[in-house]
Amino acid sequence: MTRLHNEFRSKTAKENGAADMMKMKWDYTAANVAQKWADQCEFKHSTNKYGENLFVTTAQDVYKAMDQSVNSWFNEVRFYNYNYDCYSDSCFKKVGHYTQLVWAKTSLLGCGIRKCNKVIGTVMSNAYLVVCNYSPAGNIMKNKILNKPYTKGKPCSKCPGYCTSESLCRKIPAKRTLYDLLSRITDTKSDWNVENEEDLEDQRKERRNEEKEED
Repeated sequence: MTRLHNEFRSKTAKENGAADMMKMKWDYTAANVAQKWADQCEFKHSTNKYGENLFVTTAQDVYKAMDQSVNSWFNEVRFYNYNYDCYSDSCFKKVGHYTQLVWAKTSLLGCGIRKCNKVIGTVMSNAYLVVCNYSPAGNIMKNKILNKPYTKGKPCSKCPGYCTSESLCRKIPAKRTLYDLLSRITDTKSDWNVENEEDLEDQRKERRNEEKEED
């Protein structure tokens, strides 16, 4: 899921000119919260601190369900015009999943998925409920107007740290403490781990790069 999200964030940064688009990293705490919510098999938003996207599908398998969910959220871009303010509920309902997906300052992602016999709040049965949590939460409103999801400009020109090969921003990693290392060892994954091998390999590469920078 991190790979899918970052592909679309990279596409946005390169094609639309996003100066401050952060690269997302997997967050196990957010994933555990998302999984617990997905396990309820109810299509409604939670009241947790995260930004949240939901999707229901009768896809053939869990990987197709993940792919369909992220593609569906991003496809709301066709209803979004950066040059115009989005201030009505009807506008937000059309673009809210997209704007959260490409919200520049959101850097942590955690998702959960459950195959449900019946998804409460829908007419769908034998369907996957996909829940993704985002931190910091996006879709911030000011005076009832949705803030712009990213800052227009040359990709990475307003990064808080450095620029990746995907034209996404990463913060300069802080020196690790013993607490950080212990936290990594004791981190628990969600009941259903929605990361695939490509996601995990991406994270391994990122960790190796961070360790080189710390040296």
